[in-house]
Amino acid sequence: MAPRNSKVILMLGIDEKLTRLIGYSRVAFDTAQASQAWASKLQWFLAAIGAIAVFLPGETWAMIMAGLSFMGALVITGLGLRQRKFRRYGERVRRATLLAKGLGHELSAHEYRRIEAGFEGDAESVAEKADGKYYASALPLGEGRLIENLYQSAFWSEDLYRHSSKRAWIRFGAMMVAVIIIVIMTMPFLDGDMEIVLSRVVLVIMTLLVSREIFGDAMDYAAAQHEVELILERLETLKDKADKTADLMLILGDYNASVQSAPMPQSGVYEARRASITKAWDAHKAS
Repeated sequence: MAPRNSKVILMLGIDEKLTRLIGYSRVAFDTAQASQAWASKLQWFLAAIGAIAVFLPGETWAMIMAGLSFMGALVITGLGLRQRKFRRYGERVRRATLLAKGLGHELSAHEYRRIEAGFEGDAESVAEKADGKYYASALPLGEGRLIENLYQSAFWSEDLYRHSSKRAWIRFGAMMVAVIIIVIMTMPFLDGDMEIVLSRVVLVIMTLLVSREIFGDAMDYAAAQHEVELILERLETLKDKADKTADLMLILGDYNASVQSAPMPQSGVYEARRASITKAWDAHKAS
């Protein structure tokens, strides 16, 4: 639901406007993360259904489990569409605030209206999520501040992708164990009732499809982590250059491309890593 007063953001000061935009992006990312979390739970549910179904006797149970598996796959698809919708919005607003907060350039009234009109999250949560200190740089507005804010964002992304990759590989391993169990337990039924055989084949296929998605995520997390590591190295080099503008815009574009092409961090990783990353970031700034 969009905010009731569509002009409220235009009545604020520049910094307040940008802080409010941070609230919009964080609410959108939280909504996308919630959809991803439910999809992840359903993936485990499908794997459990597949593993359990092979031990249940009779055609009826096999057909029921196959039906539940198919319905679960449809729900996962719907959650994926919702997740991508809110993430696209969140990424768009993140790019706007990163640039404006760093360089100190105000967005046009038209762009503010477009951002607000596109918001479909919980309007009451915006104020809570609108953290004026979300980007920690205290440097004067300009390229130096944008570099530091971008470095901070990439610093967090690298850690989140690294640990998301680890979790994704663990999930993939568990899914493959479920597939192996289903295949092994299905073998004795290959000469039996064809309907039972087909229902169990459906379970294998559904579980394999989920496993393939998790495998792809694990590979994408690893690739994104490597790309962001290179971004951090390039930003370190950029700090000592006199003419930064062209290189900075290129690095910013590469970072945005890496983040947007990667899956969102695994559910629960941010909460688990938040204190550790904050401590590591504080140590980095003090070094």
